[in-house]
Amino acid sequence: MNLVQNRLTIDAEAIKTVDPAPKYNIGAEIAVAVDGVSQATVYKYVKAAAKLTQYAPCVLEQKAAGIETAAPATSTVAKLVGIPQVEIPAGYYGFVAVEGPCTAAAGTVAAGDTLEVLNRGTTLTVDGSTGSPAETAATVAVAVEAPQGGNAPVVLLGKRVTIAAS
Repeated sequence: MNLVQNRLTIDAEAIKTVDPAPKYNIGAEIAVAVDGVSQATVYKYVKAAAKLTQYAPCVLEQKAAGIETAAPATSTVAKLVGIPQVEIPAGYYGFVAVEGPCTAAAGTVAAGDTLEVLNRGTTLTVDGSTGSPAETAATVAVAVEAPQGGNAPVVLLGKRVTIAAS
């Protein structure tokens, strides 16, 4: 019997759970909204190839055994970026945000700035040098407000992006 888990809606606490063995289909997506009317955050279930730091961006890669994570690396091939909302140890399984509102490690940004991740980036930075709200092929998110303690509320666009060298 096949088990189908396309996009699920579950309790928000599930995204904080990490497991040494898979609990859901690898690559399964869930949508979590704070209430019945807010924009939902879409999370993807992945295996952490290396330790994922809370709020630091990672790249999601399709592997033979499912979707795994990698550090951001320069690429002209569009990549899907995820932001873990909890730390996920290497080899463990958990959810990373890929679309919608979440918290991300961020450099100096202001509300409305479009954001990108750079090669080996551990934070989101202003997309381009001007802080313009114009979306580019590298734009992964939009800042909701300036960071507090290095982390900022952002809205992930849920699209594949290119990653610049610097």
